[in-house]
Amino acid sequence: LIEEISLSYQGNPYVIRKTLKAILHKEEKKEAVLTPVFLKQIHHELASLYQYIKNTQNKSGDKKFEIEEDEPKHKPVKPKLVKQKQPGVQQVNGKKMKRWIVIGLLLVGVLIGGTALYSNITKSLNRQPPTPFQIEVPKVKWLSMQEADQVLKEKGLSYQYYYEESFFLSLFRKSGTVIKQKPSSGEYMYRSELIELWVLE
Repeated sequence: LIEEISLSYQGNPYVIRKTLKAILHKEEKKEAVLTPVFLKQIHHELASLYQYIKNTQNKSGDKKFEIEEDEPKHKPVKPKLVKQKQPGVQQVNGKKMKRWIVIGLLLVGVLIGGTALYSNITKSLNRQPPTPFQIEVPKVKWLSMQEADQVLKEKGLSYQYYYEESFFLSLFRKSGTVIKQKPSSGEYMYRSELIELWVLE
């Protein structure tokens, strides 16, 4: 019974030792009944039992300590889920963007064309009928200086010209090209007036 109780006890082994000593002390008081040999046998058995319990509990304690050491000190971090972009959705968004760009360019073109048309209509409405002494101004814009000179002389018109620098126009037009005229073509002027020309330098 003492052995069964001791083995089922999971506490401090020194408590078992104290309990066994108390039992042994109680049995030693019964010297009148128990012989010294029997007392010695009880002492030996209780000492062996105590040593067995102590070794067993020490091993179980070491095992528990090892298990705690094997456990991870830090909790594992759960990997973050990254949402993958669907290629189909990105392709649709790209098509929508291109569509809006085309629509925007068309609107800008319509706006510019409408403004130019309105300006031409306004000029034609505000234009007064020519007098018998006025002649129509020919178009010499985008002509070379030699060609413009020939056209204006045939009409009997005089002109003066200015040189103007333009990096953008120099990419498409040659030097000596008329890039602007005043009055514009289609307007009327007297022969005594001068036409102003701006020539690409």
